[in-house]
Amino acid sequence: MRSSRRRRSRASASPQNPSSMPIHLTDNRDTDLLAKLGGAEGVAKYLRTDLERGLATDEQGPRGDCFQGSSPRLRHQLFATTATTVVPGLCVEQLGDRMLQILLIAAVVSIGVGIFMAYSKIGDPTEWIEGVAILCTVAFVILVNATNDYKKALQFRFLSSQRGRPAQTTIPVMHLQVGDIVHLATGDVVPADGIFLSGHQCKTDESSVTGETDAVSKKMTGDRFLISGSKVIEGICTYVVTAVGPHSLAGRSLMAMRTTEAELTPLQVKLTDLANNIAKYGIGAAAFIVIVSIIKFFIIFAPSGFTLDQDGNPATIFITGVTVIVVAVPEGLPMAVTLALAYATIRMLKDQNLVRVLSACETMGGATTICSDKTGTLTQNKMTVVQGTFFNGAVVFDTQEQLRPRLMAPEISADARLVLTQSININSTATRTECALLEFTSLLATTFNLDRQAAVQVGVIPFSSDRKRMSTVVAKDAPIHAPARLFTKGASELVLASCDFMVDEHGKVVPMTADRRAYFEGQILAMPPTLCVPLLDMSGLIWLGVAGIEDPLRPEVPPAVERCQRAGIIVRMVTGDNAVTARNIAKRCGILGAQFHAPQVACACPSSPLDKRILVNKLKEMGQTVAVTGDGTNDAPALKAADVGFAMGIAGTEVAKEASDIILMDDNFASLAKAVMWGRSVYDAVRKFLQFQLSVNVTAVVLAMITATADSKSRSIISAVQLLWVNLIMDTMAALALATDPPTEDLLNRKPHKKSDPLISYNMWKMILLQSLYQIIGCTAADPKLDDNWLKTAQYTARSDYYQWHLSAIVFNTFVWMTVFNIFNGRTLYQELNVFHRMFKNNFFPTILVIIVVLQILIIQFGSAAFGVIPLTGPEWGVSVAMGFVALPLGVLIKLLPDFGREWFETKFYDRSEEQARVVEAWQDAIRRTQLQNKVVTAFRMYKRDAPGIVSMQVNREH
Repeated sequence: MRSSRRRRSRASASPQNPSSMPIHLTDNRDTDLLAKLGGAEGVAKYLRTDLERGLATDEQGPRGDCFQGSSPRLRHQLFATTATTVVPGLCVEQLGDRMLQILLIAAVVSIGVGIFMAYSKIGDPTEWIEGVAILCTVAFVILVNATNDYKKALQFRFLSSQRGRPAQTTIPVMHLQVGDIVHLATGDVVPADGIFLSGHQCKTDESSVTGETDAVSKKMTGDRFLISGSKVIEGICTYVVTAVGPHSLAGRSLMAMRTTEAELTPLQVKLTDLANNIAKYGIGAAAFIVIVSIIKFFIIFAPSGFTLDQDGNPATIFITGVTVIVVAVPEGLPMAVTLALAYATIRMLKDQNLVRVLSACETMGGATTICSDKTGTLTQNKMTVVQGTFFNGAVVFDTQEQLRPRLMAPEISADARLVLTQSININSTATRTECALLEFTSLLATTFNLDRQAAVQVGVIPFSSDRKRMSTVVAKDAPIHAPARLFTKGASELVLASCDFMVDEHGKVVPMTADRRAYFEGQILAMPPTLCVPLLDMSGLIWLGVAGIEDPLRPEVPPAVERCQRAGIIVRMVTGDNAVTARNIAKRCGILGAQFHAPQVACACPSSPLDKRILVNKLKEMGQTVAVTGDGTNDAPALKAADVGFAMGIAGTEVAKEASDIILMDDNFASLAKAVMWGRSVYDAVRKFLQFQLSVNVTAVVLAMITATADSKSRSIISAVQLLWVNLIMDTMAALALATDPPTEDLLNRKPHKKSDPLISYNMWKMILLQSLYQIIGCTAADPKLDDNWLKTAQYTARSDYYQWHLSAIVFNTFVWMTVFNIFNGRTLYQELNVFHRMFKNNFFPTILVIIVVLQILIIQFGSAAFGVIPLTGPEWGVSVAMGFVALPLGVLIKLLPDFGREWFETKFYDRSEEQARVVEAWQDAIRRTQLQNKVVTAFRMYKRDAPGIVSMQVNREH
């Protein structure tokens, strides 16, 4: 496109309200206001522009403030590509996470106390290391989150840059100003609102803006308003810009999407509540330890006096309390969520799903309804000849695959095929429907250009809604009875009624009989929307055949719909097409079944964009988790209102993509079904990690409480550095191992989880509590005091801390091995007994297990100084590993145990009010139906008694 600018400057005289008048003019398509302003000339005067030369190239200043109304950066975001947020800004956003805030506070306190102890020479001078390690972990989590968001933004920017651009530009689109004169050609996207000035056969597609599928002609005597975001599909034009940036229709829609605040997803809400509850319990446990230790301190040490460097002093007690808080908070949980989402988004891109909002992954796992467009999503968005009957009925095909073999059969003469293909190639203007016929002729090895060049057109009668046909008259090379031949096509019923002859399979013209006419009428009724192709020669209209044309269903859609329905998701088709076409497509997809009721409405047609948004909001009010697909600017409100919005990557507009959460790169419904699998996989990954993580945290906190309160010097059996290994490094590795299991089809064999369902189920709590109980008992029983003589050996007498280090090494090693084997139990959530199923489908899992085992061996055998342990002997290693291995059969036993207390758990933690409401509604509906049927029966009896000759009656239906 080109914009006319002239190089001159002039003094500007601002009108009274220079920005609102042009906006209202194009928004309302106000022809009366346009006339009052004096037409295009009056608007040009009002806008201080010239209809011939446009604006001056150096005219800025007041015009930028009055008419443009936006900064260059904002205009770049609106008309170029979406601005990518910088990584530092994304890092700041991550600090809003409550878990990270708790960890930061704990880290700062730990560092402060550690530095105080180091400078005061009280206790271990390396206590500050734990706080620094926590800070490093938090920084790593923030950086991973921010980097992943940045990558998604870059991918979206790359996708947007692939859209078609005009062949020529004088100035960048983002530099357009009100008053510019813009030249548009076929294929250009209208960059700003404006008024048509001149052009030739200009038609625009405004479906992405208004929802109307018909092309809109732009001319001086009709609709002169061009809307930003629409597309020129035919002709050329010149128009004057009246609204740009956030004042244009597309710009206002985009800005509305930017200002809408995102809601927390159900998983985010549950994780926040869980983090708050765990923090409360952790603080309670720490407070218990501190209070008990302080009481012990004043009872044991205070009467005899104490020094700051002795064990069990208040500073040491406080450090133990902070350690317990750090252990209690599942700081690996943000990492698990981040890794699960990052892994899913990368793999989803291979499945043609570009995720723009990470939380949309897990939200899609709980989707209960999908509102899908028809065109391009369920269908191929390509009109195709799928059925046909030609000549005297000698060629009949019901599928596209049968077309060529039937028409190219030896019994069909070349003359018959020639006249058929010429009638289509010559009499076409390459509209969307005609392209289907042209593709049909190309399958017969004919050349469109050769037929067009060989024909000498005498005249063309274009298609009109009144005539319902198009005709082209061509001169004949060797006229017999007439100097010209007329090719026509149009509505089958009307054209067939006008035909007196038909062509047989040998290319001969024979009379149209009543039997053949009735046969063709039956074929027309049985086909999709049809076009009849006859020609006028000699003394009447000659029948060539009828072709059934439709936008064929994508072959992968019916299986994908069936998969979604099997997963408990209601698939709804919301389309602007007529009811007949919509019902046909819905039945073939499997969306429309034999029976359905209002809450399960399967097909809404014809539906406007407003209807779609209302439907989405009502479904959300009913407690549904709604996913919506859309491609136009007019779909943006519904996409934004939905829990998960899917925009089309090929046919979607910039505004629709900006409003969406996920972009379907191939505009295919099957990709949406894959998104459901990935969503459930992410949700399960987070729950798997929680099941494993909480077992570790419960055991660590209880052990710290028991040993710290039982020890005379308030020391925990597992040191802070050891807990750091278990609680931070090991949890991070476990998160990677459990969060990267690929999704399977089994995920679609269960119903979606509800928003009110607890994040941790009864089975998960049973596994967490019983495994934690075993680990606590096992660790407290792992005491190296075999007999009193062992305590009197030279090793213990030579070093006073040797016994503590030895005991700590055995308990620490046993705890780690119990945790390692419990990772296998974390791979299952739904009572599956085989914890090794598909283990090697995830390469991360065995690799991480090997890394953990190797590091644990190095820590025990060579990390004595840093971790406060001593190397263990072979038998001691054997006992630790054996006690850890017991976690595997114990996990199977736990799953087989009777579900004691399940009914109480589900009553307390599961919200059944929605199900009860549906049951009540079903009962009320049944009662209303029964009452109606009773009224009908009663009315029949009364009329039969009083008026035996009853012909009709009226029954009032009460709802």
